[in-house]
Amino acid sequence: MLWGGALKARSEGMQEQGDFFTAESPEGTFVLEWHRPHPGRDLWRIYGVGVSLWLVGVLVLGVVFAWGYRLEPILRLFLGGVGGLGVVCGPLYTVLGFQSLFQEDVCLVLRSDGLIYMHNQETTFVSWDAMVRVVGEDAPPLFCVEREEEAALRIAGAFLGILPSVLAKRVWDVRRRALMGLLRPPRKTEGTYLLRSKGDQV
Repeated sequence: MLWGGALKARSEGMQEQGDFFTAESPEGTFVLEWHRPHPGRDLWRIYGVGVSLWLVGVLVLGVVFAWGYRLEPILRLFLGGVGGLGVVCGPLYTVLGFQSLFQEDVCLVLRSDGLIYMHNQETTFVSWDAMVRVVGEDAPPLFCVEREEEAALRIAGAFLGILPSVLAKRVWDVRRRALMGLLRPPRKTEGTYLLRSKGDQV
């Protein structure tokens, strides 16, 4: 019940503030596809730090329990505190880090009227005719959209299931077809949305 209520409140909040599907959507706007960032690097970083803290804590506590009688009482107490903090803080850091990572609302959306990049509460919209160039680099991963009158939209990191270089070509192809009026709304069974007006989904 609590989890279902949280999801319902989250969904209602996104509709009120305007998520990447409905944010200032003109009538007839439709979504072509969307891409989520790949969390692999952040996952390994969080997991590595958490395991390292826990391992250090276990090793220090092992030293205290095995040879603590040879140490001064103050040093034994200090090492015991350090080991205990490591054992507790390691798993706690991992859990909180994963929770924070998966709570982030990050998404790149290709719509019929342009590209939208949503990062938590900030939404950046780039119309197709405002794009000058789209660049994707695979190592290190970088996706960049150069604009005419504004600073370039730079996204450092990989996306799930697609390389930045391939995504850049895909975006530029969609831009070309959009400017030529060749885009057509996808079918409902394809998992995308046709937006009649703001907040209305078919």
